[in-house]
Amino acid sequence: MLINPWQEFKQGRCIDGIIETSQFTRIPGLIDNSIDKIYFAIEFYCDTQQRYCIKGHINGKLWLTCQRCLKPVANTIDTKINLALVSNYEAAKQLPDMYEPVIFKDGNIRSDNSFDRHNRTRANRDNNKSKLSILDLIEDEIILVLPYVPTHPIDMEGETCQV
Repeated sequence: MLINPWQEFKQGRCIDGIIETSQFTRIPGLIDNSIDKIYFAIEFYCDTQQRYCIKGHINGKLWLTCQRCLKPVANTIDTKINLALVSNYEAAKQLPDMYEPVIFKDGNIRSDNSFDRHNRTRANRDNNKSKLSILDLIEDEIILVLPYVPTHPIDMEGETCQV
């Protein structure tokens, strides 16, 4: 789902829905072969300092592969997001700690170090080419909360998987 974020900010729009994990491009390689559902609700708004912000909630259950026994293990996702769109790394450094920066420049999210430091113009807010992928945004947030090494929990007797 691609949206024009500037229109969403103008309208103060809220978007909610359900995404099946098969729709993601990176998560299927990290989860067990099941099709799970992720629920999300996000709101676009401008804060008191006129920053473009996205807040919301993501929850669901993913089946990962336990790294001890290699059997499926349920992992509950329940995370809140509080993001601010910025045009460059310098603006990201200026954000209060309550926000996570999302570098959005020329209609693209920059999450790597390929940012062009010589071209710092903000994307034209009325430009129809400025699109934000809700799917990519949700997938990024899920990847950030996944455990590095998924395992079954340890029970009351200190036991875990039967290997």
